[in-house]
Amino acid sequence: MNQTDNYKKTEEIEIDLADLLRSFCRKWKQAAVCALAGMILLGGYGYWKSRNAEVPEEPSAKESMIEEAELTEEERWSVAEAVQLKKENDAIADYLENSILMQTDAYNRESVLLQYCIHETDIHTLPKAVESYTAFLSYGQAAEAVQESEQAFRNIKPSCLSELFSVWQAAEGQSKIIMDASIDSETEKIFYVEVTGKDKKMAQQLAAAVKKALGKYASSVKKKCGSHELALLNEISRTRADSTLLSQQREKRELLKAGRSNLKTLTDSMSEIQKLAYAEEAGIEKEEETLEIAAASGTGSVLKYIIFGLCAGIFAYGGIFVCLYLLRNAVRSESEFQAYYRIPLYGSMSVKKAAAKSGPARDESQKRLAQTLGRVRLACKKQGIQKLCLAAEFAAGTKEQAVLEHILKQLQDWGIHTVMGRVPDSDISQWDMLEEAGTVLLVCSIGETTYPMVNHAMEFYLENDIDVIGAVLLDGR
Repeated sequence: MNQTDNYKKTEEIEIDLADLLRSFCRKWKQAAVCALAGMILLGGYGYWKSRNAEVPEEPSAKESMIEEAELTEEERWSVAEAVQLKKENDAIADYLENSILMQTDAYNRESVLLQYCIHETDIHTLPKAVESYTAFLSYGQAAEAVQESEQAFRNIKPSCLSELFSVWQAAEGQSKIIMDASIDSETEKIFYVEVTGKDKKMAQQLAAAVKKALGKYASSVKKKCGSHELALLNEISRTRADSTLLSQQREKRELLKAGRSNLKTLTDSMSEIQKLAYAEEAGIEKEEETLEIAAASGTGSVLKYIIFGLCAGIFAYGGIFVCLYLLRNAVRSESEFQAYYRIPLYGSMSVKKAAAKSGPARDESQKRLAQTLGRVRLACKKQGIQKLCLAAEFAAGTKEQAVLEHILKQLQDWGIHTVMGRVPDSDISQWDMLEEAGTVLLVCSIGETTYPMVNHAMEFYLENDIDVIGAVLLDGR
């Protein structure tokens, strides 16, 4: 190559995006450290912020905040709906917790059937007596009477106790079959009382208490309704599977589950002011419940900060990496070097130790080295070059030195007198060696040798009429 040759193809260096991406991926450990640092920093900040937000405020401050906030009509309606839904859910949960019927095994329902007959009365007294006993059993009076007389049932709510009693009247035709076909159905009536318990023992105790309560109540019925007799005809204990009870239990549980899910959806979509208003109207004053309201937004907020910290850490490292990548202005890839210079590029060689590689990776590295040196030998043979200077345009380390010595030995074995030059264009002591050799082979290190270094070297060689046969790249990445 003579002095009149223009060794540059362009004055602008085109960035090799593929190499930029590969270089960034090689630095995955540094990126992971930055991502972890971002997660810790922003995640910690989000946790600190959520903890401060969860600190219970003084009632006066909370009320002041609610009063100062201007909720829209739709927001107030949402708060009112949530309050009503919470009341319904609490009522269902309380019922399921206290109701013996809801806790009963529907596949093994224990009950006692009591068969009563009202007789020795007239057609005017009978309807009033029947309705009086039915109301007594159905509307809670019997439950109250049982609780007064029996200590075992006093801890049960009257409403939960009364639902254990079922009462119904026998049809007229059925009464004649049971008693006597010739009886007067207008003066005698049969009705049934079914008593349910959590287990067999409770069912029998409750049935005995009901019989006792009906016996006491009969005297007041006689005074109010007229003369009659109440007789217990039969008492039957039974265990059965009750599909109707099972359906009721499932319906209540599903209703509570759906209600809680709807309430969570409503509160999750509320603003902080709405949540405060909801807590105030719903009477949520316990610290645990207050923290539970803030937990939905607090936990989500911390998670958002962690994810944001992860992305921010990677993005920050990526920005720094790209800036350093561009500002360093170093040789970064074969394609970039060929796009910028007209200088023949014979290839690139890995400077990593062969022992560090195995299998296909090692074979590929050896193949690239052999191909690169083979192209240099062929170029020297065609141009009749017998002397060559390896102009290393970088500070060679141990691994680079080993590769340079291998190149030097291989070229000498091929009959090419080769010498080693350490940045010879800048070292006056090596100029005699350059003049003697007359031809140089540029050896550049990817990531170390900068374009200004190569430009300065090329201008020096051209000015002093020293031929540049081409270049090879050492890849230490």
